[in-house]
Amino acid sequence: MTEIRSTAKEYVDDQVAHLRESQGARFDGLDAKIDGVRAEMQGLRSEMQGLRSEVQGFRSEMQGLRSEIQALGVKIDAMLALYQPLVRDVRRLQQDVDILKEMFSRKEQLGFARQPPGEDPRE
Repeated sequence: MTEIRSTAKEYVDDQVAHLRESQGARFDGLDAKIDGVRAEMQGLRSEMQGLRSEVQGFRSEMQGLRSEIQALGVKIDAMLALYQPLVRDVRRLQQDVDILKEMFSRKEQLGFARQPPGEDPRE
């Protein structure tokens, strides 16, 4: 098997050498093109590596933003827990104010006008 490989390799090398001799300038041009493509591929690999690093940076930044958003959510939940009783109290106070307004309105309708300060209604 090894002999077949070495014979095949020799055959290919001989054919390439023969083509180089007969088509030398053409092969040189192809070699230059191949080298250019290789250099371009290396440049693309470097660019891809840079893009991968940039994407990793974005991922890290996004993770940081997710953590900040979660922390804000916890703060909002805590604030809601604190303010809900206050909102209930304010609503109750508003209801009490509405009741008092209604009572004063009825009082005035029944003829119990407000007395100016300093006057005694019993006189």
